[in-house]
Amino acid sequence: MRVQTNAFVLSNIRYGDTSLIVRCYTESSGLKSYLIKGALSPKNKKFKASFFLPLTYIEIDAVHKNKGTLESISEIKIATPFHSIHSKIEKSTIAVFLSEILSMCLKEEEANPDLFHFLENAFNFFENQNESVNFHLYLLLKLCRYLGFEPDLSGEGDFFDLKEGILTHVQSDICMSELASALLKQLSKTDLESLSKIKIPTYLRQDFLNLLLLYYEIHFDDFKKPRSLAVLKQIFTR
Repeated sequence: MRVQTNAFVLSNIRYGDTSLIVRCYTESSGLKSYLIKGALSPKNKKFKASFFLPLTYIEIDAVHKNKGTLESISEIKIATPFHSIHSKIEKSTIAVFLSEILSMCLKEEEANPDLFHFLENAFNFFENQNESVNFHLYLLLKLCRYLGFEPDLSGEGDFFDLKEGILTHVQSDICMSELASALLKQLSKTDLESLSKIKIPTYLRQDFLNLLLLYYEIHFDDFKKPRSLAVLKQIFTR
């Protein structure tokens, strides 16, 4: 079946000497993997290497056989150029980190318009903002809703229980600290336009990120801490 769709590049793996296997999250069909033959060949003039950077937003003409095998792309172009995301070290580090998260969490090979448009709006906003240090926290938290384990903050309590996903009055080893729980409540009520107004100390940002990743580990099967986490922490503690 021939398909024209927008997509976010999640990852690429070298295949042979000149080809790539590229995983994308598509608007039309959810998660798809494509074999891009000759993408790295010096003779290739059709596909640029920049098309396959993490979180590149592309428009593709593809053939989907929908048999669980690698699909093929006949035409590709940039849907929206993300210049700052791929040129500024802080943003590109966040992009690699988030693309690794999305690669682990997005499994369905079917359209999810709400999720796709959430990502589209979020990354377009990210591209156009100078302040970026809290964006990955925002996206990780809001993504929980689409993955089925959104924190339930409707109750009362000063501590967020990571296992139960609710607020509690009694702190335990599996709870966020009172300070981190307060930040969770604040971020849950924040929209993208207000994100830069939240000032988070470096130590709390790191602690909160670790707790969010633990929350993912508890509630999402086969989730592992991203390999890019160490680089992310290094960039934001300089």
